[in-house]
Amino acid sequence: MSAIGSYVLVRRDRLQKCVDLANLVRTEEKGKWIFKTKSTVGIPEFMAEWQAASMAEKAFDYSGYVLATYVIAQAEINGVKIESAEHVPVISAICKVFTLATLVEHQISLPAFDQAKLRDFCQHEEEDDWANLFEALQSAHLFYCDGLAHLSDDLVVVFLIR
Repeated sequence: MSAIGSYVLVRRDRLQKCVDLANLVRTEEKGKWIFKTKSTVGIPEFMAEWQAASMAEKAFDYSGYVLATYVIAQAEINGVKIESAEHVPVISAICKVFTLATLVEHQISLPAFDQAKLRDFCQHEEEDDWANLFEALQSAHLFYCDGLAHLSDDLVVVFLIR
């Protein structure tokens, strides 16, 4: 099954409240012995705040996993780290609700890929389907650049995989 990728423009002044609520998401067990059931609590409260904090969302046309592969490709090919160690607590919290998240708070430059290096990367990652990954990563580059264009004093960008 393919994952859904998107970016969300989140109000800076509401991000910490989202993180606080995400940290409260947990699994609880009820019942005894073979009648135990598990349920996740805290998601409705988080989602209500997330919706209030979100100003816009744009879906990615390819599998969401390509967004994660793009982060790896930028690091390996261009030496650009999109993710920051300072964001680990925020990302860890948000990933209690979403499959994967990448937070960008400050403008970063994402250089275009050298085509030969990108082809080599794709052939290493997806030997049989490298051409499709090559196309998808070029699309992901435009998608990331589009998301980053919306960064402002009031907004951060969160790239998500659901």
